[in-house]
Amino acid sequence: ATVPGSGVEISGNSFLALGDAIVAGVDGLQVLHNQIAAFKPPGSGLGVVLVEGLAGSLGLADCLVAGNRIGGLKIGVYVQAPLASTQIRDNQIDRCGIGILADKQRPVRELAVEGNQLTQMETAAIVLQAMMGDDARRRISVCGNQFDSASDDPGVHVSFRGGDVLFADNHGDHPRSSQPVVLLEAHSLVVASNRITGGSQFSMELRPTHKNAYTAVGNLTSGNITHNGGALEPKWIPLNPV
Repeated sequence: ATVPGSGVEISGNSFLALGDAIVAGVDGLQVLHNQIAAFKPPGSGLGVVLVEGLAGSLGLADCLVAGNRIGGLKIGVYVQAPLASTQIRDNQIDRCGIGILADKQRPVRELAVEGNQLTQMETAAIVLQAMMGDDARRRISVCGNQFDSASDDPGVHVSFRGGDVLFADNHGDHPRSSQPVVLLEAHSLVVASNRITGGSQFSMELRPTHKNAYTAVGNLTSGNITHNGGALEPKWIPLNPV
């Protein structure tokens, strides 16, 4: 934890990483405009790792990971901590196994993943698996990202049981996937204005856990959009051309 209004900034560095490049876990953390590359790609290390700090289960607050260039590593940005309020935005991540990963089912109150360019991902571009925090704030937004990836797994997988997810204005291609390119699971889903190509038959799978708490508007996809394994409700189908 840090004193309110203070923080730690890690910025303007260049790393040729044999292992993990930046590992940090404090409130008010800013990781800005660093260049991180594997010493000998493909590397087994991690670019930016957010770990649990002194705040523990309260989560990292006022955390910003922005404007970094990361290439040739196992994972570009790896979230291993609970999150109170965090933004991961405007990063260029290239030729990594996974671009942005949170796979520990940690509590999240507010997380924004926006404006990132994720190119030539070996496995997936964005994987976020979280549980809702301990108050009314429970939202994840994934907006304005560009990605391409290649594997049998989804290129983007967001699982936020009990929380709300906004997925909008993303442009992605995942040509080799035998599953949907985008898989979204949450209490409620707002899905709008995405351009998604790839997948064998289905480009997007929507799995709201609260009845029909979802909207799907203005998405342009190469395959169908499905809802809990079946077709979208008829009212949404004309609004999402294939």
